[in-house]
Amino acid sequence: MHTGGGAYTVAAGATLGGRGTVTAPVSVSGKLSPGASIESLASGALTLNDGSTFEVELDSGAALSGAADLVKVTGNLALDGTVLLTLTDLAAAPSPFP
Repeated sequence: MHTGGGAYTVAAGATLGGRGTVTAPVSVSGKLSPGASIESLASGALTLNDGSTFEVELDSGAALSGAADLVKVTGNLALDGTVLLTLTDLAAAPSPFP
């Protein structure tokens, strides 16, 4: 858990990943990649800046059970420009997602 003062900034070329909680506002210009597999990352306010990447793992074999990375945002969510969404399917079966 990051509870330090001020905002947490992820610079271009850097990655904020893993699981846990960041209570400060988070501004992402690099990559946001929750979990080391299917897990969650929580934050206060979250801004995904223009050119940032949101990287998600999912398991289409268990899609109905909600088997995917998750970001829990307790504050405001801002998509500030073009954000690249990258999906990785962990299932061995073909994915129903393009």
